[in-house]
Amino acid sequence: MNDKLGRQAPYRVCDVDALTHIVVEHDATDRVVRAMTETGATLVRADPQASRALT
Repeated sequence: MNDKLGRQAPYRVCDVDALTHIVVEHDATDRVVRAMTETGATLVRADPQASRALT
């Protein structure tokens, strides 16, 4: 599910350091989580139970 983390898009909306909050999937890798918290943004991991309720 984390296929877009760590990738670049063809269009930039804003730099990651302009974000104040970032929500990642529950299974985001520690490397990705560490890199995103270094931006100074508040990081929130999605609840794995919530994603199961949607299926």
